Amino acid sequence: MEHVSEHPAEPSRLRLRYWLAFARGQHRREMELLLHEAKLGKKPRRAGERWEGWNNVIKHQAGEAVAMRVLCRALQVPPDQAQRQETLAFVHDARKHLEARRYSDFTAQERSALRRKMEEILQEIDPDERLLTATNETFFYRVFERTEGATWEEKIDRTPRDELLQYYIDSLFVNGAIVPPLERIAETEQRRQDLNEDVERTRRLGMKYWDAERRMATRVQEMIWGWLRERGVGLPTPEHVPGYLRGEVEKEILGGADDV
Repeated sequence: MEHVSEHPAEPSRLRLRYWLAFARGQHRREMELLLHEAKLGKKPRRAGERWEGWNNVIKHQAGEAVAMRVLCRALQVPPDQAQRQETLAFVHDARKHLEARRYSDFTAQERSALRRKMEEILQEIDPDERLLTATNETFFYRVFERTEGATWEEKIDRTPRDELLQYYIDSLFVNGAIVPPLERIAETEQRRQDLNEDVERTRRLGMKYWDAERRMATRVQEMIWGWLRERGVGLPTPEHVPGYLRGEVEKEILGGADDV
């Protein structure tokens, strides 16, 4: 009789094997960028007046990359496009901490090296930084700033699907876990009321920042739900999409270590 391990650590070992294969396999170059040029390998800690260590960013981005992988697979996105979007998800925040001066411990040369390496990767996967823009606030202005002859709903509907997928995956994660986007928004809104209170931001969006986030997330999730149903994934409502992705990511990690 074949022995089946019931050791409680077995899922942990499978996860570890998956992430090692992920980092050392097809995403080796990106992981080297994150660990070396971006200095994201250490745990966050306070060093005097600033912070050092950003390995939570790697965990966040790696989670997004795998979620993008399973979503693209479900939607039957062409492999080349899916790979570009997965890679972009894995590196999209690599430069973000350079913008927060109180956290940064980079010399001028190190800053230049990070930007140069990041630009090399983007040149291959997102040369016009169109997908990268879908993960930052510029995307909201493009949709919600008033223009003649188009509502914000119509502008979302006209947005290329790959940009909407990039936005949506980035909208799901809190502390490395997939949650419903409205839950992520509610949690973040509590500590970032400054975004709602900014008068210029409100003027450009035509509403409070977090209200714009809610409208965007709800509409895009409805669209993705429809696309999944067209591909045979019969989820009852749009609100089931995050749970579906969470389950698919778990299956990918526990069953796919040898295929990364």
